[in-house]
Amino acid sequence: MAISPERTDLILWARAVDQAPPEDWKGTLDRLKEAFGDRYFLRRLPSCWMATDRDPNTTTEPTILQDSLEQFVRALLDPGPRYGQSWNSPHI
Repeated sequence: MAISPERTDLILWARAVDQAPPEDWKGTLDRLKEAFGDRYFLRRLPSCWMATDRDPNTTTEPTILQDSLEQFVRALLDPGPRYGQSWNSPHI
């Protein structure tokens, strides 16, 4: 399956940022929020990137952590499956 130009652009942008990290991550975080903010709460921690799905009943990974921006963007574009139940689901 071919990757869309928008996805390719995001991956290439993330790779470029990884190669020359900015002193201030605000612009990078703004771009991520523009692309993924409708689905995820996004933040930059001191040593990694973190995304939390806004949907508590998501069927994909509810939390994504990655050290590199490129790997983070790839995970946001294609999140893995959810393991376990949501805290909101009925307990058995």
